[in-house]
Amino acid sequence: MMNVQPIKSFSSSVLVTSCIDDHITTVAAWVGKETRAMYADAWRFEYQENPQELLMNRVSYPKLNLELLEQYHGLKVSFTERDFTGTTLNSNHDEEDYLNLLEKELDSGIPVLVGIDVFYCPWSETYLKSHARHSSLAVGLDRLRHEINLVDSYYGITSTAFELDVFLAASPYYACFSSDQSSRLTPEWRTLLSTSLFNTDNGLTPQDVLQDLRTFALAYLQKGIETADPEAYMIPFMHQFMKFPLARMRYSSFLLYMYEISGEQRLHVLSFQFSELAKRWEAMMHQVMKCFFSGNSITQREKINQKMLGIIAKEEELFRGLENLA
Repeated sequence: MMNVQPIKSFSSSVLVTSCIDDHITTVAAWVGKETRAMYADAWRFEYQENPQELLMNRVSYPKLNLELLEQYHGLKVSFTERDFTGTTLNSNHDEEDYLNLLEKELDSGIPVLVGIDVFYCPWSETYLKSHARHSSLAVGLDRLRHEINLVDSYYGITSTAFELDVFLAASPYYACFSSDQSSRLTPEWRTLLSTSLFNTDNGLTPQDVLQDLRTFALAYLQKGIETADPEAYMIPFMHQFMKFPLARMRYSSFLLYMYEISGEQRLHVLSFQFSELAKRWEAMMHQVMKCFFSGNSITQREKINQKMLGIIAKEEELFRGLENLA
């Protein structure tokens, strides 16, 4: 069993992080790698107007850029989904293959990121309460004892034994890591920053993102958060809204990495300013929730809308600073 210590992806007062971020960061530290180029796309945001969808379901942020993680840091991550529908394993036909794969990867000395339903995690606040996709790191496997050893960096849990049968029925996906030990050149920071801001593969520009943020703020002003079952919607709502502060923390981390390899002081300032925006979006999440559960009044929504527009105006200012640097 590997003595892997859990590491958080961000050191800040912002509460939101991502279990995937935390576990990739933990594995990267285990093999001596950097990770933060994977946050180059974190500023991107899309809002798709669709009255048939709940407001927060119209929002999307990009996934981690695993291609840049491999290109610049030499760490490859490959995700595989198992045959699940919702939270139910459709069959156990892959269980032996899954165990063999885990055994092989662990024998090579690298943890495996494993998906797990938080409903079955005793260390989660939603244990036996609600289902949601989560992840941990497999660091050991004992078939004789029917146990798998997991580390959970998101919750700060060091290696703990988990019943293997429960794990197999509650693990919908996994990700394997491979580390390129050849020397990697430190990226030219201006090139990487330009790649971040001006890569048009998905057609998005900072101006598109700002416009979509304003459209989202207007949609919130008009109707707020509407759902037939507020109690049931609370957790899905929080998971969606947390993407706002998380995206700013990710991009702050990316800019801090740019500062560390360049010494360009303006990048350090911009990194701090994006982390401050993360705090403001996190506070906004709590205000929207308070309004949601206290009548969804137009007066409250108008105040929240004005605060959103203030945050978006600050983001526009930061984007101009970044474009001037790149």
